[in-house]
Amino acid sequence: MNMETYRLSSKLRENEREYLIQTTNDVSQGAVATTIFVDGVRTDTYNCPYPDELSQGDLLTLVKQTHGDRKTELEDLLQACQKISGQGDVDAMFRLSTALYYRKLYRDAADLSVGITRLNAEHHQAHHLLAKTSLVLGRTAEAVRSASEAVRLRPGYADYRNTLAEALLTAGAVAEAIAELESAISINLYYSEAYFNLGLARTFEVSQIGDPEQRSEAGERLAECFKKAQLIHPELGNQSDYREGLNALGNHDYVLALSLLKRVRENQREHRRQEFVEANRRIMTPDDSWTGEALNEQIRSLRAQLADHSNYLDLQTELARCYFELAGRLWDQGIDECGRILEAHAGMVHVEESMQQARNLRAALSETVATITGRG
Repeated sequence: MNMETYRLSSKLRENEREYLIQTTNDVSQGAVATTIFVDGVRTDTYNCPYPDELSQGDLLTLVKQTHGDRKTELEDLLQACQKISGQGDVDAMFRLSTALYYRKLYRDAADLSVGITRLNAEHHQAHHLLAKTSLVLGRTAEAVRSASEAVRLRPGYADYRNTLAEALLTAGAVAEAIAELESAISINLYYSEAYFNLGLARTFEVSQIGDPEQRSEAGERLAECFKKAQLIHPELGNQSDYREGLNALGNHDYVLALSLLKRVRENQREHRRQEFVEANRRIMTPDDSWTGEALNEQIRSLRAQLADHSNYLDLQTELARCYFELAGRLWDQGIDECGRILEAHAGMVHVEESMQQARNLRAALSETVATITGRG
């Protein structure tokens, strides 16, 4: 049966930007696709597969529902930006800026990250996120500045040095980039992406050697970094671009090797981004009811992701934060219960003392969360 093609479009305006949401059913792919554009620039596409036996009427309903869901998500994110920015809650701002980053709303994520650093110049995670968004946006100088500040604040974080290296390499500072990547690897010997980026940096360095004989001699061991990355993440070997990139290295075609291997890195990142968005779609949509159930769902999702990506600092930090946040919610319930006891049975000294001790410990827990999220 030939299926009709349906198309829906909606526009939103916020912060002097125009957001266009377009939804259609891709008959060849058997999926409903929603694409978001910001000021005419494509950001992301969400695909919702549908079965071949879906009726024409049900397909139209699916297109409308998918379009409405994506539009509502975007509206919620943009409204939350306005609300949270005015409140000055850096925890909420950082959580939202991370959601914007993973949704490819990079300019909005950058704006919010700048706001966080103005409120708290020591918020290392915000500086790091600003560096990553600046790289995507082509703001190389800002990326170097922000990544350098993140490294200054947390010199023992391998992720931050990896991002700084990427910014430095983009800026043409190859030797400095290599030094940062070597530092990142010395911090975390199982950091696959750092090995991969080190391979890219050294390949670029060799490609700039003028003498062909010296260039060939210097390039003999370039594949080692990429193979170390593959040992940590074997799925790299499943990509044809990766295999062809290593072949290009062996043939001393460094321009082709760089092109292919950079594409491998971006494919890996995009795969991880899509996994993160799908696994955390509900959590990433701003909602005042950040419940214990939602936190448990987030914890389960993060644990599942870490099973495949055990060395990702951002996932590890977020998991720790969620555990502390959940503990705080449960602790608050205990304090509330003590309050109800005292309302019914005034003068119970041991309960009053217990409640005060609990409040002191809750304050200490809040300090712990502040430290791990970069506010401490």
